[in-house]
Amino acid sequence: MKKIAIYASISSLHEPNKDFLFHQRQMLMNYASTATALKYKPMLQLLIKSIHKYEFSHLLVCSIDRISRSSKVYMEFRQELKNYGVTIISLRESGFYYE
Repeated sequence: MKKIAIYASISSLHEPNKDFLFHQRQMLMNYASTATALKYKPMLQLLIKSIHKYEFSHLLVCSIDRISRSSKVYMEFRQELKNYGVTIISLRESGFYYE
């Protein structure tokens, strides 16, 4: 089993943004978990099963980052969709998403 160590630091205890260390830790933890991110999204797993059954031709999402915030994970997922003939349509990246 491979393990990941994370390292976060601040220059001094008088750092202007006292939450900076916390935010660093959160970013590092999020990054470390992206490699297995798709495994722990139950609804996405159901979607993947449907993809493997060729049940649809397009996947509509509000934003690409809803699939994964990791570019690597997203690109692997996108390639899998492509292999099954599924096209991703993102409202945000297409300019149709309004917040």
